[in-house]
Amino acid sequence: MSNKLPPKWVLASASKHRQRQLLSAGHSIQTVPSDVPEDLWPNEGPSDRAQRLAQDKARAISKACPDALVIGSDQVAHAQGRILRKPGHIDAALEQLMASQGRSVHFETALHLCHPNGEHYSEVVTTEIEFLAFDAETARRYLLLEQPFDAAGSFYSEAIGQWLIKAHRSDDPSAIIGLPMLALGRGLRHFGLDPLPPAPTA
Repeated sequence: MSNKLPPKWVLASASKHRQRQLLSAGHSIQTVPSDVPEDLWPNEGPSDRAQRLAQDKARAISKACPDALVIGSDQVAHAQGRILRKPGHIDAALEQLMASQGRSVHFETALHLCHPNGEHYSEVVTTEIEFLAFDAETARRYLLLEQPFDAAGSFYSEAIGQWLIKAHRSDDPSAIIGLPMLALGRGLRHFGLDPLPPAPTA
């Protein structure tokens, strides 16, 4: 396996959570958010929706940054046949959380990579979050503490929100945060690249 990486990585997202994931894995990145519309398509399943949006975002930015490895990702939360979108404000978030308490919510986290040589790699990781049963006062207190109004499903699993979780089931525990890092590693190795950053020079 070659340890040669493309000259730069570009994340096709403004997500601070995905940026932190890449930085904590040892890689400096450039972020170029895409303006791909996130409209719902009729009869489109959650996994297909996540995969479509991740691909569209990566391809859009790849056209503007043809010399970069472009990383696109999208996450779709769903429960009881309903897609849970980013709530935007506390009332919508409270409604989502109360509908999820005591139940399971599934998160489809899609990855799409565009390599400078024209190759592509896609993968979707499913995570099941089983929530504890809690009352509206608990849900409101959590929302006021963390304000996860930009998160599908209305919570962050890596911070205070973990106290609302009964079980977390996934082959890739990083996926729920926003970027499936194990899948990213598989994608890099598919391109013949080494995900491990270079050792510091003496």
